[in-house]
Amino acid sequence: MADVEGMMGSILFNAKRFGESEPWFESVVAREDENVRPQIMLTSLRAYSKILMEKGKVEHATQMVQRAIAFERNHPGATP
Repeated sequence: MADVEGMMGSILFNAKRFGESEPWFESVVAREDENVRPQIMLTSLRAYSKILMEKGKVEHATQMVQRAIAFERNHPGATP
């Protein structure tokens, strides 16, 4: 299910429909890292952090960026 949510979020995000993509990414990043394919999680963390920044939620966005950096270190093949 996380794969579908991540892909839906990505489709909407790439179409610049950020508000519609937010709940999809939020659902993915709410999961445990081990329960999501690395590429999906990393993409979701990055996109979700950008959405949060645009909304002025800097502290939450920073947490997502830090999580993405740590995740990428632990999953070196995850970079799309």
